[in-house]
Amino acid sequence: DDYLDKASALDQLSSKQAEGVKTIQANQRDPAQQRQEAQATLHDLTDTRKDLGDKQHNVQGKLADAQNAANSLTSRHLPQPPHADPRATRPPALVVVTTVDTPDRAETLAAGAIEARLAACVQIVGPVTSVYRWQGAVENAREWQLHLKTAERRYPALEEWLLSHHDYDTPEILATPVTGSPAYLRWIAEETAPDAG
Repeated sequence: DDYLDKASALDQLSSKQAEGVKTIQANQRDPAQQRQEAQATLHDLTDTRKDLGDKQHNVQGKLADAQNAANSLTSRHLPQPPHADPRATRPPALVVVTTVDTPDRAETLAAGAIEARLAACVQIVGPVTSVYRWQGAVENAREWQLHLKTAERRYPALEEWLLSHHDYDTPEILATPVTGSPAYLRWIAEETAPDAG
């Protein structure tokens, strides 16, 4: 019996040793096989990286195309800023209109405004017929119009001068902004400059 027990224990031990050897062999793969598996994994990672690079390149290309399309639409459909300020080459000017009751009075006012450099040019138009209400009654008068060309910055001085030299109680003084040829507008500005010689 003792012999059988020892034989049985020896069989069990041998069996366990065999299982242990199989486990160790399973866990200890051949280095060549491990190297092949590592190279396969590296190859897969390289392919994945290349695919990601290609996708990034495609996305960047599509973004560049979209930006170019947006720039093209902007340049075609939005107003472009002016290259220069028109006021720099076309000084602001006014035509100021007033009326008087005689041609002599019109010529006196015109000459005085030119001499004071409050207007560069005055045109006298008339006679004209003016119909208006004054102190409750409808009036009809024969008048002469003066069209005074002046620089916008000189208007306050021109208005003050007209009020002080006009013989009407409430003279017509109307100022209208105008534009025109740059050379003529510059001439108006030069001729109405207070310090012009």
